[in-house]
Amino acid sequence: MVRDISRQVRIERFQEAAQHVAELYAKIPSVTSIVIGGSLARNFTDRISDIEMYVYYDQHMPSKNEIRGILTDLGAPLTRSKNVHWFHEAWGYHTFFKYNGIKFELGYRDIREMNARLHAFKHNFLLPKHGVHDTPFGHYESGIASCITECKILYDKQDELVDLKNYLADYASSWIRDETFRYYLADAETILKVKAKPAALRNDIYNFHACIARAIRGLTIAVFALNNTYYPGDKWNAHYIATFSRIPKHYEEVMDGVLHAHAATSKEKMLVVKRLLAITEEVKQLYKNGNE
Repeated sequence: MVRDISRQVRIERFQEAAQHVAELYAKIPSVTSIVIGGSLARNFTDRISDIEMYVYYDQHMPSKNEIRGILTDLGAPLTRSKNVHWFHEAWGYHTFFKYNGIKFELGYRDIREMNARLHAFKHNFLLPKHGVHDTPFGHYESGIASCITECKILYDKQDELVDLKNYLADYASSWIRDETFRYYLADAETILKVKAKPAALRNDIYNFHACIARAIRGLTIAVFALNNTYYPGDKWNAHYIATFSRIPKHYEEVMDGVLHAHAATSKEKMLVVKRLLAITEEVKQLYKNGNE
């Protein structure tokens, strides 16, 4: 009980701090919407969580001077980088700071670009671009869609985030569910049969683990699609899967065994491949049963 109370107090403190930050950013004319994302929005917050927020803007991203003014008002020092417009090709512009003893990771998104990008994703099913995100097989558009559908809106000048949330909410009726499922399950199965098996037979440890990681990610994305849920990225997957109704029997038990397998010998590596292939067959059957 003490742990639950402590967690609730932490969440309330986080939300209060985020609200204060949002109030200051909302004064910037180009800012259209401000949301809480990440673990706080999804109610997954733990003792090492920071606050992930996104500021949406129209045409002009908040300037360095505007951001510095906000940080000065907050008495918030920069963390991770001294550049208030820290940039990464995959993740875009961010500001990292600490306010009221809490670390903030605040990203900036162009509302027009996000609208165009996510409408294209839903209508055309944009396959992932290899070589940009965490590994060559991340589905970045799905991660953004997950972030928006699960975010907590703190400020929305013209209800644009509300409209985008509503647009993305009908995932279950969208054809991207089927395309996502087929694409990623097929990739997982191909990697296991064509790449992981030979790696296991020759006991090539580096190749084997690279293949298994990619297969598990593809299989996981397929399971999310099977349950009409945008894939959020690699964090917190176990929390989501625990709530899913359409997963193979003993799925979590088998996956736990695979993820913690020692697999020191060629024989042990082959057993991991066989277990994952068996899971892909069960997932495939669940999809077939649900579409008959």
